[in-house]
Amino acid sequence: MTTEGTGELVRVDGQGYALRGELGFQSVTALWRQAERDVDFSAATALDLQAVQRSDSAGVAFLLAWVRRARQQGGAVTFTRVPEQIRAIAGTCGVREILALDVPAADSEQQELQA
Repeated sequence: MTTEGTGELVRVDGQGYALRGELGFQSVTALWRQAERDVDFSAATALDLQAVQRSDSAGVAFLLAWVRRARQQGGAVTFTRVPEQIRAIAGTCGVREILALDVPAADSEQQELQA
């Protein structure tokens, strides 16, 4: 359960996680510590963002850090069900391509259903 200003990283299946709550300045430090402790960055991982209620530029920086750590360790991350707020911030910062957020949300969800 999340409280205002907090986020939560939850394991959802054998190869994936979900972020819930807020992904911002107040939550990313604790979330990153948890990710470093719990996530195998050398594996292919999906990170579901549908339950992120609010994000800011620190949240986008968190996603960039995840991408960088995965690349450093030979893994990969796929962000799924990305809220429009995160897409907009990433676009403004010029990092949509790095985060592979160029697939519109509806197309991303459709691809998941077909997989």
